[in-house]
Amino acid sequence: MNLAVGVLLLGQLGTPSPLSAQYSYQPRDALVLMVHSPKGRKTELSRTDYLSSAQLCLEKYSSLQLKSEEQAGVDTDALAACPADERLSCWTRLMHSSNRPWRKGDARFLLTLGIHPLDGAVRVSGLLLDLRSAHRELSERGIEIDAETLEASVYRHSRLIVPKIVSANEPGALQKYFEQLFSKQLSPMLEASGHNTPLAKVRLRGLVPFDMVRVGPKQFSASSRGELSIEALPPGIYPLGFSGNYQSPPEFVELKEAQEFLLQLSLRKKGMHSSRKLAAYVGGGIATLGAGLLVATIVNEQQQQTVCLSRNMGGCRRNYLRGELFSGGELELSSGSLEASPINWANSSSALLFSGLTLGGTSLWLGEASEHDWLPYGLAALAGVIGFGAVSLAQ
Repeated sequence: MNLAVGVLLLGQLGTPSPLSAQYSYQPRDALVLMVHSPKGRKTELSRTDYLSSAQLCLEKYSSLQLKSEEQAGVDTDALAACPADERLSCWTRLMHSSNRPWRKGDARFLLTLGIHPLDGAVRVSGLLLDLRSAHRELSERGIEIDAETLEASVYRHSRLIVPKIVSANEPGALQKYFEQLFSKQLSPMLEASGHNTPLAKVRLRGLVPFDMVRVGPKQFSASSRGELSIEALPPGIYPLGFSGNYQSPPEFVELKEAQEFLLQLSLRKKGMHSSRKLAAYVGGGIATLGAGLLVATIVNEQQQQTVCLSRNMGGCRRNYLRGELFSGGELELSSGSLEASPINWANSSSALLFSGLTLGGTSLWLGEASEHDWLPYGLAALAGVIGFGAVSLAQ
């Protein structure tokens, strides 16, 4: 299916940024990997090599997540101490020791690998145990039968891994081994348990910091860097919703098995809310009125002359008159009370100009309505006071 028009980049991605908000769309059952190698014998492949290679391949061929014994919260010494004749039963009890019902996200499988170092290679053998089925066997039959018979019953829920020689020097050899292991040898058990469908991942970039994004029925919050990573999404079509104002955001995304999608979003130019638009128009009108009065005042100043009725060190006192100065040098005084001071049109028009420009400018800048609807008006009033005072000081 086609996506809605927008900037949508799809493809394999690298490791998510540490500053990206990372979520799991749903709980995932785990496969716990135990790696055993003979004590005192050196191997060229580390335990970390096995874990990292197994994780990449497991996510490619199943819906499971990989965990080490430590990540699964299991006592490794207790696992190693299980008696040989009851090993599988003992492992099952340690992996799920409580009597609570089995939950999504529990350790579903235990994969044990025995590593035997060779010259420039390793011989890998092992076993995969279905912990949930084994635990059910213990719960239902653990009291009725003896330990040996119970161990044999638990063994039926496991699968032996065919031993294989893996080169320790060939790049990618270990990953090829796990590819073959999960795609072929262990595929029947994964399919029988319903874990053979790889999950998808989605990464979003270009979000407003801490913006809320809806994927299907669930909501997620972006990081402070405007990045969001969501994993463990079953294949399918998901409606998308964004609280931010983005340029042609996609309305849905279609996810396929074992694929990672990147959605690169860009902010749309903020639209004007009706209240902001009205404020911008009012601000423009006030600024135009103030500019007109200021121009008229300046022109009038050139045709007027002040006659002081009394003076002090700073110039004219409160009582003064203004009149039109004719070309002959005669001054025609205007009528009116000698005690009343006329309006200082320069100060007032400047205040109107600054207020109007601030009101219109902040309204255009904010664009959308928000909890700060008062801000343009407050700034406009402040700008008017500053403009009035600045012109007064300049006179």
